[in-house]
Amino acid sequence: MTDIEQEVIVTKCGHVFHKNCIQRWLSTRNGQKKSCPTCRLPMSSSEQELPSGPHEHWKCGECSARMSASCPVMECLGCHPTLVSLCPTCVVLNHQSHKLGIVPLASSEALQEGLTEMRGWIADRDAALEGLRAVSEDLKERLKRITESLKQENHVATEALAELSDASTVPVRQLERLLALARGNNSVIEQSTRIIGAYDYALALYASPSTSA
Repeated sequence: MTDIEQEVIVTKCGHVFHKNCIQRWLSTRNGQKKSCPTCRLPMSSSEQELPSGPHEHWKCGECSARMSASCPVMECLGCHPTLVSLCPTCVVLNHQSHKLGIVPLASSEALQEGLTEMRGWIADRDAALEGLRAVSEDLKERLKRITESLKQENHVATEALAELSDASTVPVRQLERLLALARGNNSVIEQSTRIIGAYDYALALYASPSTSA
């Protein structure tokens, strides 16, 4: 019996197989859920059976939108690899009856390479996060030291101003300059605090799950 004359089965998901091929596949699934060997969607024990004849009317809904008129054979990007070896003619066809080869599963070596690459990416990301945390902690420590130093200087300046004011020996302009200096020191604290806040915000954004996608 030729390929054209063999009985075929069309699954509900639109994939086409020789009847004996799909029966051989289902017979290996003892105790497991019956599923299409191409896309893994569930299969019932009785799928639609087509009569023998030309294959021009077969269609693959997933492929029709991706059909390229300039390419006689196209890849079915929406289909998953099959887990069994089916005959070459047991393939998914698009609306122009172009045969689509069954894609083999990726080798264990290729999967291992992908896993290694992903682990490297995760390690790089973790290192970058640690670097940001270190910068943030360093800035916080510097701000703490600056704040303590400025508080001490302001305390000394306040006491000195009080003594000079009581003695009434300091001109008004000099007092104004000292007060402006004290206000400037407070501005430094505020600016440093804003810088720390910006670093903490950037760290939170970088570490959030939505940015790792």
